[in-house]
Amino acid sequence: MNIDDRMTITVGNNEARDRLIVQLGGEGRPLAHFLLAAPEADDVISKAENNRAALADEIQGEFEPTSRANVLEQPAWAVSKPRSDGRFVLAIRHPGFGWLAFGIEVERTNAIAAALVVPA
Repeated sequence: MNIDDRMTITVGNNEARDRLIVQLGGEGRPLAHFLLAAPEADDVISKAENNRAALADEIQGEFEPTSRANVLEQPAWAVSKPRSDGRFVLAIRHPGFGWLAFGIEVERTNAIAAALVVPA
């Protein structure tokens, strides 16, 4: 990832796959790196997620088939019983971001269910 022409950020895993490695580079050479255990990586991801949501350049409101999105096959998911406000919680497990939970009104759950029906 290029910050500008001079700075780069590289993210990867160490050999044991128990740490995330984040390396900062500049002018073609490494400048600094740090290692994050899974809980620390989760914290950084959560902070990045919250700050990304606050950026003026918003994420598209509509999903485009050509969007830069990694499709996860057969993710784990769960749906709550209706909450006191009548909404349901739909949670989908992403292997990198953890459980993503969405509060959804009944009308939207019906629309989702209808969209998932396979035509006969």
